[in-house]
Parts: sequence; C-alpha cells; structure tokens
Amino acid sequence: MFAATANLVFFIVLILGLGAALAPDWSLKAGERLCLGIAAALIALYLAGFGVFVAGLGTAWLWCLPPAAIAAMVWRWRHILALCRDPETKSLLGHWGIFVLWTLGLLALVVSYSGGGWAGDWLEHYKRTLVFMQRESPHMHFLGSYTLTSRPPLANVVTALLMEFSPGRFADYQMFTALLGTLFFFPGWLFYRRWRGTRGADALWTIVLMLNPLVAQNTTFAWTKLTCTFWILSGGYFLLRGVLDELGQRARIAGFLCLTAGLITHYSAGPWILAWLIAYAIWWLRHGGTRHVREAVAIAGLCALLAITWFGWAAHTFGWQDTGTSNSAAHEWQRQTLRDHWLVPIGNIVDTIVPHPFRTMDKDIIYQLSRGGWVRDYFFNIYQTNLPLAAGFGGLFVILFNLLRPPPASVGMPRPEIRFWRWFLPFIIVAGIVVHTPAEGWGLAHICLQPLVIIGLAWIATRLPRLPPVARTGFILLLLWDVAVGIVLPFIIEATTSYAEGMATAPGWGFEVTRLNRIAMLNYGNKTVPGMHFFADTIKVPSLFAATFLLALLALMIVRLRRETGVTSSAFHTRS
Repeated sequence: MFAATANLVFFIVLILGLGAALAPDWSLKAGERLCLGIAAALIALYLAGFGVFVAGLGTAWLWCLPPAAIAAMVWRWRHILALCRDPETKSLLGHWGIFVLWTLGLLALVVSYSGGGWAGDWLEHYKRTLVFMQRESPHMHFLGSYTLTSRPPLANVVTALLMEFSPGRFADYQMFTALLGTLFFFPGWLFYRRWRGTRGADALWTIVLMLNPLVAQNTTFAWTKLTCTFWILSGGYFLLRGVLDELGQRARIAGFLCLTAGLITHYSAGPWILAWLIAYAIWWLRHGGTRHVREAVAIAGLCALLAITWFGWAAHTFGWQDTGTSNSAAHEWQRQTLRDHWLVPIGNIVDTIVPHPFRTMDKDIIYQLSRGGWVRDYFFNIYQTNLPLAAGFGGLFVILFNLLRPPPASVGMPRPEIRFWRWFLPFIIVAGIVVHTPAEGWGLAHICLQPLVIIGLAWIATRLPRLPPVARTGFILLLLWDVAVGIVLPFIIEATTSYAEGMATAPGWGFEVTRLNRIAMLNYGNKTVPGMHFFADTIKVPSLFAATFLLALLALMIVRLRRETGVTSSAFHTRS
C-alpha cells in the first residue's frame, strides 16, 4: 500500500504538478490550460527519458526530474494557485480523482487478465518498458516476432521513467499504465463541457465513464491505447476550437503537436492525423490560404521535430525499411493478394459495424467449459470490438433515440459543427478500420476508434438530462445490463481465476483457469510461470473490500449528481 501511495504521489507531481506549471497563460478556459499543461509535461518527460536512453546515460540522471518539477512549480506558484482556484479546475480535478480511485479499485480485482481474445499485449508492453528502464538491447524481439519498431515508444518511455521512482515491479508498471490511461478524462471533459449547455452536471460525465465496459477494461489492461486516446482527443479538441471557433493559430499548432505525440504513442493515431489534415486544409483554403503559410510551416516544422525523435532514431538504428514495415498491419499487407486488399477492408467494416448476433462468424476463440466465461467473452467482444455497442446498450439507445427525435435534439451544437461532424465521423470510421489490414471477424472498434467512442460518450452524457421519463427508464435498464455483463461478470472472473487440481471436466459456471478459453489460460501462464505479481497481488486488498469501495465511490457520485442537478434531479426531468 505504501508503494502504491508513493507511485500516486510521483505521478501527481511529475504529470499534474509539472503540467500545471507548464499550463499556458493565453486566453483559455482553466480546463483547457490544464489539459495543454499535462500534454506539455508528458512531452517533456518523454524527451528527457528517451534522450537519456539514446545518449546511453545512467538512470540516475532521471532523479533530476522530480526536483526540476518541484522547482518549476515553485517558480510558477502564483500561476498554479490561480489555476487551482478556478471552479472549473476544482471540479475537473475532483472528478478525475474519483475516476482514478475507481480505476485503481477495479485494478485491485485483477489477479489474471482475461476477456475475449486479448492476450500477450500487456506482457509485450511491459517488456518494451523494461528496454528503456533497464537499458536492454533495442534489438531484442517481443513475443517472438515483434521488434522495437513495431510499436512507437512514448507511453513506454514515460512509464519507464515513472518506474524509476518505484520498486520497478510489474505491479508498478500496471499502476502507472492505468494512471496514464485515465488522462483521457481531461480532453473528454472538454468535449462534454463544450456540448453540455446549461443542463449538464459534471458528475454525469464521470458516471458515464465509470459504468462503460470499454473504458473499464481498457483502463485496467496494461497497454497504451487510452494514453494515445488522450493525445487524439486533446489534438482534436484544440483543432476543433481552432478551425471552427477561430481560437487562434496557437490552438491549431497545439492540436497538431498533440496528434504527433499520439502517433509516437500508438500508430492508431494515423487515421486521425489524416482526417484533421483534411479539415485543416479546408479551413486553410476558406480563410485565404496564403495568409497562413507561416502557420502551416510552423506546424510542419514543430511536428517534424517531435516525430523525428522516434522515427529518426529508429531509422538510424534499424533502417527505414524495418522502421516503416515492422508493424503487424504492414506485414499482413505485404502477404495479401490484390483481391485481399479490397475484400478484407470491406469485410472488416461490415464486421465492425454489424453486431455479432446479426451475422455468422467463427466463435472458436471463446470456446470453453465455463458457461459464465463464455457469456463474459461473448459480450466482452461486443463491447470492445463492435462500434455501435462500444458505447454500451444504454449508450446506443440514447444515440438512436436522439436520431429519431425532432431537430431540437441538436440544441447546444452550432450548425457549422454539425456539418463538420457529418463528414468527419464517416471518414474516421472508415479510415480507422481499413488501416488495420488483417481480417478480424469480431470487429475493430478497439484498434483506432476508441477516441471516437469517448467522444460519443461525452455527447451521450449531454443528452441524458433531456431524455423524457420513459426513455430515461429504458436507458437505466440497459445500463444495468451493461454493468452486469460488461463490468461485474468480467471482474468477478478476473478476481477469482485460479488453477484447481482434479476438477470436473463437465461444463459449468466455475471460473478455474482451465475452464476458461485458451487465451485466458495463456495469460495465466504468462503471469504464473515467471512468478510475476500483479497490482492485486501486491496491494492485497480482499475482493469484497474492493467491491465495497467501488460501490461507495459510485454512491458518492450519484449523491454528487443529485446535488449538482438539485434534490429532485430536475435536470433529468427537463425536456428539451
């Protein structure tokens, strides 16, 4: 428990504290400035950590960072004090703190990873982090085939840096990865605040995230998807403000820098960069393009400088060919025929959009003796890989309800923004699917489209106060189903997975690992064979206590929501 507390303190100092010190002074809302400050802190930590690694310096140099962060906070104490006194900052940090506790409470239940076909990624990213932490050879292979260039390093480097100030165990890696994953809360909050109008409640956004199965699984699975989502959402928000609200060139530059940081965090940021380049080009031409040549050059130059820290070093160390073709999408593309180049993307689009119950597919990967495990895996794949249902059955209900409503449902979003989303959403959906070249029968919402799901959840949260009573009841019932099969059942299985000798081979509802699917058994073996200890093993909190803690947090947020909307929950009873 002491180590976990120390980890949290270091994270707050190096990410939030330094972020508050680096937050810009130009005319922005408090939440916007804090979000940009966190982005600046992450980039600074990445440059420091990667620079020390490339230069071959000892990790002792990284111990200069906490004093430097504290010095920056002392130097900018008036700026930080003014930022923290802002009511928006207080509310934002308070709700993020609740979300962090919720995430760590869920993580305390995970004694072995399982769910659908997710296996190996958590171990691969841990090994990648150790390369930067322990100065291992960059030429090693991960999971037998992937090279260092198969994945970009920003999140791994920042995690390795944070682990320098911890015992350096896998449990610490899990915790820091989860904390980095929660940062998407900040730009997601900005989208919610942008659209919520006067009827929104800040607690509502937090509750929607807490009870979403996709969010719950991705914050507790140790990989870099949600860290990349922070960058994509931050970049998208400030570019949206820059091209639609005319916030200024600094917002547009900051937006593209965030997207570039996203690209060197996870290559799934690629389609989003393309989409925003198109949006920027349209804005550039409509606003007398030649007047903004300097801005375009500045964006290209700054983004190239940030990107070259990874791509330049990788090309120098491994060569351009390995740097550009070592990821799984490029490998699969090279093996496919011309016919596959057309049919596979079309199939992936259909499989990502159409839910599994409405089509035939091979479900062999979730075959198992555990009936409860099969139910968990079936719905796990629905929530993680199917785009419409990634927002949950309750979220999809709200989306469909508002699509069928009269025009007043769009109140709160100006017409230029509505026109923007009408072309941007279809483009990013198609682009985010087709860039994944391997065929995937379950769907691909979890690869490039997680940021879109978070944007959708922000919009859904703004619609909830305007639901009539009957629709509100329908949403709550569907939300309870989402929580039951998308959060409660999966975490019960992850908390109780064990190996039992001499168990019966008949189908049943037991969760012994040999009753679960082969992917769950692989994850269990990857943990137990080398003797790894998870966060749940080191913090040693009884599952019942962790579950009670989570229920208390949820109750606290519901009480807070009632206070924000009035004792009678008037916001929920207001029709648009």
